[in-house]
Amino acid sequence: MTPIMYAARDGHTQVVALLVAHGAEVNAQDENGYTALTWAARQGHKNVILKLLELGANKMLQTKDGRTPSEIAKRNKHLEIFNFLSLTLNPLEGKLQQLTKEETICKLLATDSDKEKDHIFSPYTAFGDLEIFLHGLGLEHMTDLLKEKDITLRHLLTMKKDELTKNGIASKDQQKILAALKELEVEEINFGKLPEVTKLEISGDEFLNFLLKLNKQCGHLITAVQNIITELPVNSHKIVLEWASPRNFTSVCEELVSNVEDLNEEVCRLKELIQKMQNERENDPTHIPLVAEVSTWKTRILKRYMRATGGSSRVMCDNVPGLVSRQRQLCHRHPDVMRAIGLGVAEWTAECQHQFRQHRWNCNTLDRDHSLFGRVLLRSSRESAFVYAISSAGVVFAITRACSQGELKSCSCDPKKKGSAKDSKGTFDWGGCSDNIDYGIKFARAFVDAKERKGKDARALMNLHNNRAGRKAVKRFLKQECKCHGVSGSCTLRTCWLAMADFRKTGDYLWRKYNGAIQVVMNQDGTGFTVANKRFKKPTKNDLVYFENSPDYCIRDREAGSLGTAGRVCNLTSRGMDSCEVMCCGRGYDTSHVTRMTKCECKFHWCCAVRCQDCLEALDVHTCKAPKSADWATPT
Repeated sequence: MTPIMYAARDGHTQVVALLVAHGAEVNAQDENGYTALTWAARQGHKNVILKLLELGANKMLQTKDGRTPSEIAKRNKHLEIFNFLSLTLNPLEGKLQQLTKEETICKLLATDSDKEKDHIFSPYTAFGDLEIFLHGLGLEHMTDLLKEKDITLRHLLTMKKDELTKNGIASKDQQKILAALKELEVEEINFGKLPEVTKLEISGDEFLNFLLKLNKQCGHLITAVQNIITELPVNSHKIVLEWASPRNFTSVCEELVSNVEDLNEEVCRLKELIQKMQNERENDPTHIPLVAEVSTWKTRILKRYMRATGGSSRVMCDNVPGLVSRQRQLCHRHPDVMRAIGLGVAEWTAECQHQFRQHRWNCNTLDRDHSLFGRVLLRSSRESAFVYAISSAGVVFAITRACSQGELKSCSCDPKKKGSAKDSKGTFDWGGCSDNIDYGIKFARAFVDAKERKGKDARALMNLHNNRAGRKAVKRFLKQECKCHGVSGSCTLRTCWLAMADFRKTGDYLWRKYNGAIQVVMNQDGTGFTVANKRFKKPTKNDLVYFENSPDYCIRDREAGSLGTAGRVCNLTSRGMDSCEVMCCGRGYDTSHVTRMTKCECKFHWCCAVRCQDCLEALDVHTCKAPKSADWATPT
């Protein structure tokens, strides 16, 4: 089997596209006559099949026993794929191919609603409103013209060259708009990628992401229909009426209208249900604000960093706050890398919150703080050291992952991992896609360290040291993964590749380094550190360093960036940092008797569902008391 066959068999659409782009033969056959398309049909990977057909896969090639991919799909009970492949094998194939490619499998444009609500945003937002879009292209002078003609952003995105001309847009401006629209094309709709919301437990962030993605998919559909409406009067002669009469089209449209009405009804019911839950929660005197309600910093930062990631690089880079000139240059030069970094923000900030979940400072900031972790970074404390390390590690992780997934123009899999090599188990061949972590580290060092290199003070040296420790932590957990090939699973041939471990391992490692962080002072010539306490060892490149002792984070302190611990849930039986004695700083705690709905008596039903009963559970929730100071009148 070739690498593209393995990728097709395992359902890796992007890897298939990447391999073909690097010269893989899409129609190569193995010893049994299987092609990549055959393997995808056997395993039922519809998206891989669509991608392979787009890349020129031959659906007529047969296996040694004379079966086509469609027959393989039928044998393995993938009837939808069988019907699709069988349809493309009929005598009308040549006439239908253009229809299938241009209209059925639409390349959709990512669009926002024309009116964005302040309290809801999507991390998948393509760009801002019409003004921001035009500003990013240097076409601010067109704003009044488009508004005068009542042209919205959504309408602009569906326009062709002749329509732009009719609306009085100059040829030079047309070129900029059409080039930008081409860059904004995204992959086909894939409802299979919507998050699973039927599991037993789901976080607020996951549910919000589900709703946001569902909303965006509806936007895709609207744009697709608008495109068809625009093209149909011109290209109606291309539709093969012998295959399907206009009456069939009308019938399907009527059914579609009915489904849209049903969808509208169900969404309204969902909205009413959520509103009812919100009202009940606000009126519940025993309600305790938990983690989901204090995560506004993540919402603010995601909105700030992701707002323009789908538009031009100018829009995106101009909207990222606090960049120095070198960082802005890299942003303009590598906008795809910046998008990968933006998507990684949520991952490493969530990891920080996980590691500090049982501590007085829990990676949360005051509402008026506009940076990622607020004023806590103004201090040269342990917490600041950890934040710089985990965010630097997160940048490496996000870039490296994007390289391996074929999302970046400037890198791909590790090019050095080729040929044969040896390990303790013998000889193996480098194959698959090794994570290109060296590129991730190189770019992260250039981008993240750029701001610190402008300054030569003690704090800049501290940040550079902790940034490097974070980058090294990711590489520390790079592991070799292998797959055996041979009869009955025997290892006559091994194919291996290097892969990053889950980011949680990096977070756990840096958490241990946080607990063992070393306090330092600048040396006399200002080029490095010496330990503040001579009894401690000199810090290595893997250690975290800090200058100042941390505040206790017990009380609300805007200067320190501390929310305090009033209202925080504590553990009455714990002896750790989350105990009521430690968490509440000796102020005592309040106990509330609450009931909550839980899932119980869960049973597995063949096949394939888990069904549970709803049970009420009574429990005591302990929350820290607020100080008697007037500053604490406002709850945290």
